[in-house]
Amino acid sequence: MVVLRVSADDLVGIRFALSPIGETIAALQILAGRRRPVELRPWREYGRAVYAGLCRRDPTVAALAELVATTSWLPDFICAPPPDLRTTVTRELTRIAETPDARARHDLDVSSGGRPLGEGLAGAGVAERVADSLLSVWSELVEPMWPRLQAIAEQDVLYRTGLLTAHGWSGALSGMNLGVRWLTSDRIEIAGISGPDRALDGAGLTLVPCTLGGRWLATAPPEACALIYPARGAGRLWGGGRAATDGADRLIGQTRAALLRALDQPSTTTLLSRRLGLSTGGVGDHLAVLYDAGAVTKTRDGRSVLYRRTPLGDALVEPGAAE
Repeated sequence: MVVLRVSADDLVGIRFALSPIGETIAALQILAGRRRPVELRPWREYGRAVYAGLCRRDPTVAALAELVATTSWLPDFICAPPPDLRTTVTRELTRIAETPDARARHDLDVSSGGRPLGEGLAGAGVAERVADSLLSVWSELVEPMWPRLQAIAEQDVLYRTGLLTAHGWSGALSGMNLGVRWLTSDRIEIAGISGPDRALDGAGLTLVPCTLGGRWLATAPPEACALIYPARGAGRLWGGGRAATDGADRLIGQTRAALLRALDQPSTTTLLSRRLGLSTGGVGDHLAVLYDAGAVTKTRDGRSVLYRRTPLGDALVEPGAAE
């Protein structure tokens, strides 16, 4: 368990960010055998063959995957806090590659806890090799799915900011339901993550949703600290085991039924189009029909328009909700 000591200034500095490399590390954890919720098991099937090929061609991929799947503390240099919601994979990989050898070796030794590291993590230039290997994993496994992963993560951010508006940081953090608790006005407890307690001391805290179930604390002292946490709705990436058609599909059509299911939390037209792989214009047209029929409502939030299901929309795709 880790306790973060926060000040009023730290609370003002709490923000959300996305991390393409965070998703890549989480993908490696799943493929190398780290346990995840049952709804994420299809990821292992999706990536199994590509991952096996990457490990055969690149010993650094194999060694890194084994380490991130078994360690209780990820190497700091590969998972530093991302800067914002527009973080690019190029920016993250450049920072990793520029890590001095001594720093990279220290982080790997701490992460391994004294256990031998695979040959791909030995020798000089390890940071550059790790960056190259993460780029291969990203390009072959994660990037093809990124628009959908990004949409789910961004939708989680919308949900958390809604909790923040309604209940403050105490409600937003406790609402994660992941062993994160607001203890007092200046202490946040994070269960299930090992490491020393730390004071943010003005560094701020970044919250990073991870669609593939990653959960760790990322630090880059003294600049920043980030909590990577599983995003809500990740199981919907694979359809959640739902039958391909049901009554709603037959009544209003598969696309409109899919939009209603995706609106189990507020979303924008752009996020829905990314998540479902549809054109933005097409999503807008279908939402207009659902709005006119009373199945969704819409409200403006800054420059965005958020759509939500109405009780009628709930009843169409979740009949039990009306009972």
